[in-house]
Amino acid sequence: MALVSAILAGYALLSARELWHARDRELISRRPTLALVLIHTCFLLARIPFVSTLTSSLAAGRPQSLVASVMAFEALFLTFCLLFLRVAMTKERTELAQRRAALTDALTGIPNRRAFFDRGASLLQQTFVERRPATLLLFDLDRFKEVNDTAGHQAGDRVLKAFSDLVAGALRPSDLFGRLGGEEFACLLADASMTEALRISERLRRDFEAMRFAGLALNPTVSIGVAMANDAGRSLPALLANADRALYRAKADGRNRVAPAPPVLVRDAPRLGIDIECPTLMTPIAG
Repeated sequence: MALVSAILAGYALLSARELWHARDRELISRRPTLALVLIHTCFLLARIPFVSTLTSSLAAGRPQSLVASVMAFEALFLTFCLLFLRVAMTKERTELAQRRAALTDALTGIPNRRAFFDRGASLLQQTFVERRPATLLLFDLDRFKEVNDTAGHQAGDRVLKAFSDLVAGALRPSDLFGRLGGEEFACLLADASMTEALRISERLRRDFEAMRFAGLALNPTVSIGVAMANDAGRSLPALLANADRALYRAKADGRNRVAPAPPVLVRDAPRLGIDIECPTLMTPIAG
């Protein structure tokens, strides 16, 4: 009985370890299940000193002691409670997977438009409360329709996946990157100045331009509009509108460019090769 109790306690501790390091930390039933397993481990270890008392009672045919009754009740209680908690955990995990699927772009694996607006609004509000700068990068792949028309949609999917992997790998955990639809992406940089955002945008533009794709005659490029949050535009839609104006300007100036939204006063912007003059309103240019 002592050996079996020690073995069962070891298995219970391993179960508790798995629950502690579980990936789905959002599950409400995870903590009660962990607590129940740890309590059961304590009961298994606590009955080892009473092994001699229990075995002697059974051998002599005497009525079971209070210790044996408590342990029997604990085992029965654990069986029923653990069953319900595991069913609840399975249900929660299924619902969590469905929510993640609804908020994740199926092709690239990054947040979709709905998730970007939901998380972006709270992230932007947090930066204002903490008095930190926030900058939005709006990406649009140049002439992406030509890629689909000439090389097929599978080639277009490869381009989209490669671009999303490139941007996602260059960002910090605190930044938010998502696909708004089609070939349009957006990135919200928390605690980043306009100068830093322009540097990041220019580096991403160059890295994507240098990528090579099999079966494509022309390597795809990206145009980027950059806008910084300020007192005039505290909402995410207003910030996106400013970045969209800058993106239209980048398209009109020949594509494969980075354009900041006005007014922008960046001391070393000319060294980055980025024009910061105020744009004129133009009609949107496709692609």
